[in-house]
Amino acid sequence: MINLDTSLINDIGLSDLSNESKNALLEIFVQAVDLRVGQIVDERLSDSQTLEMMEIIKTEDQTKLSQWLKVNLPDYEEITQKQVELLKEEYKKEPELLKSALKA
Repeated sequence: MINLDTSLINDIGLSDLSNESKNALLEIFVQAVDLRVGQIVDERLSDSQTLEMMEIIKTEDQTKLSQWLKVNLPDYEEITQKQVELLKEEYKKEPELLKSALKA
């Protein structure tokens, strides 16, 4: 799984924010990536695979989920990394979009 930290927020151009704000924005960023990746995964998996994956997610067993993804969606890491990079570039162009999420 991909690990992100507040240096990503600095890279976007919001290094002047407090650590608390950076952590909040990082959480918003991760949720946005999860949503995008989830949509792609949903399109690529069969209904039965989606149900199977959801059952594994409910167990909160990250090792089992990682193994399942390697078998059923071997390019999951690449999909996720691509979405991180795309979203990062979008926010670099308009960092105020992400910053405005703090006010929402």
